[in-house]
Amino acid sequence: MKRRSESNFGLHFDFHADGKTPELGKNFRAEDVAYLMEEVRPDFVQCDTKGHPGYASYFSELGNTAPGLAVDLLAEWRKITSKYDVALLSHYSGIWDQKASTEHPEWRQYDENGVWTNENSVFSEYADKVLIPQLKELAARGINGAWVDAECWAMKPDFSEVALKAYKEATGLTPEKEGESFEAYKNFCRQGFFAYVKKYVDAVHAEYPEFEIASNWMYTSFCPEQPTIDVDFISGDYDATDSLNTARFEARCLPRQGKPWDLMAWAFNIQNRIYVNKSAVQLLQEIAVPLSLGGGVQVYNFEKGGNIQRWIVPILKELAQFARAHSFLHKAEVIPQIGILFSNKGFYHNKKWIFSKYDDPYVAETTGLTLAFTDAGYGVDVLFTHNALRCMDEYPVLVLPDWQVIEAELKDRLDAYVKRGGKLIVIGANALDNVADTFALKKGEVFEGQTFLEENGFVTGIITSGAECTGDGVMGARYTDSYKESNAKPWCITKGYGKGEVFVVPFALGAQYRQNYSFVLTDIVREILSKAFSAPLAHLYRRRRADMTLLRKDGHTYLTLLNRSGDHENARVRSFDDLTPLSDIKIAVAPEVCAARVLETGETLPIREENGERIIVLPLLNVFATIELQLQ
Repeated sequence: MKRRSESNFGLHFDFHADGKTPELGKNFRAEDVAYLMEEVRPDFVQCDTKGHPGYASYFSELGNTAPGLAVDLLAEWRKITSKYDVALLSHYSGIWDQKASTEHPEWRQYDENGVWTNENSVFSEYADKVLIPQLKELAARGINGAWVDAECWAMKPDFSEVALKAYKEATGLTPEKEGESFEAYKNFCRQGFFAYVKKYVDAVHAEYPEFEIASNWMYTSFCPEQPTIDVDFISGDYDATDSLNTARFEARCLPRQGKPWDLMAWAFNIQNRIYVNKSAVQLLQEIAVPLSLGGGVQVYNFEKGGNIQRWIVPILKELAQFARAHSFLHKAEVIPQIGILFSNKGFYHNKKWIFSKYDDPYVAETTGLTLAFTDAGYGVDVLFTHNALRCMDEYPVLVLPDWQVIEAELKDRLDAYVKRGGKLIVIGANALDNVADTFALKKGEVFEGQTFLEENGFVTGIITSGAECTGDGVMGARYTDSYKESNAKPWCITKGYGKGEVFVVPFALGAQYRQNYSFVLTDIVREILSKAFSAPLAHLYRRRRADMTLLRKDGHTYLTLLNRSGDHENARVRSFDDLTPLSDIKIAVAPEVCAARVLETGETLPIREENGERIIVLPLLNVFATIELQLQ
């Protein structure tokens, strides 16, 4: 049986038992689960054990079994998965347990307005009385691990009595609900969450060391910390809508985190409470993203009262076959090319929630820039501050998004990085403020509103704010009107610094890239990179709807290509099964690349010269392709 942390493909089923379903599980069919295992052969399965309502979907000794449960669903899943040598994990809702907090008001988490948030306080006895005993109970029943849901993303500023008492005992203070006092209190709640996770992970591991645990979205863009708690793997689930772009951003945050990781694709789209299942090709795109960056994948489908949808098994089988065919990429190392800086300090600055990226304009800006640079046809990673400090010198190009604040140490390291020859792209007025003194950049008048950008003879408008800047050189033209009758100003300013160079785009671009996309914006990024990145190992020769990644593993170098066509961003389209193939994709490769072969077909791609660049051409890209590059 493969361990969860060693797996690259799994299935997830949950239904959040609510205590209102009579004869829950009575329609469970063991033969359907056996059919699923026989056809799909996943590395692991995560099944429902306790959802947000707080009811266990198995016969638990803790007294929270769902009323009317007719079948011990967990026992049935364990029996069948054991027969097929498949690991079985628990989907278990963490701090969001409405039954526990209803029965124990003293455990409740309250927001700053005194409103119960449905969650339990991490400062309460909830972990000792429910979470830890139940995870141990699951381990004793032969379950291999737990994917603990509703954790950091469900955490709010906690104004419960037990939290305020803990703060008073630790600091002697009573927190205010605004200003520096509130920021200090939110950080206290943050540390309380870390202590809570460490407590239950350590307690379960002490008795059941082989029981593998992940806290959903911990150590990701929702919680961009250096892993210090002994979770066994990092995991999170995509947004149910526009899932491909969720994957494209989140998967680029995780390869440097030093833990096995995977991401979960939802097999259905849900808007306005309407469930629409996705097609195989749509899901292939979504699972290909983490696979192309060395991660694993899991696919979530709805499981009503323990029943699985038999008709979806052929789709799941196709996904599993795809993942197995590309398992050689699992735990491959991403080759550093472009690093997007994700500031830990910027993330937590004046944050509404304790963690979570939701409603955070600066994460939205960083996400948009990540997609923009990926769309430009280059290999891109997102570097949390601790990873940037550790390995920024490995990256030929770094990008500083429009964070309001960044760490002083990060500024110092960027100073040294550029002096040694690094190329730094600074995007946004806040980003300019953060490093203007460091690089002796002169900031001018502030502007806001509609701005028109020109590149390659095309003009596009965006709504943004920024500040003029002067340097050694300029790129592009920016106007206040679409007729180009105003005086042109540059959309990028360059300044030499030591042996390196700084490129300043003096206005925010990332959020507009997602909300008001134009190919002109992609071309602007490509033009900047043509000056900033002189020797990439590989990049797309022209703008195409394809993502490229570069990986290495066991002496091999891989280039992957993903066709990202389709109506992913269209809120009116829930599911589609037509994907336009991309033909004649030209890839510029560095001089050290001496041969290229498509692994899926065995086809050798000749290297030819074109306009001073060395080019290989992939004749056709349906969904995904892996090219092995031989380096000299």
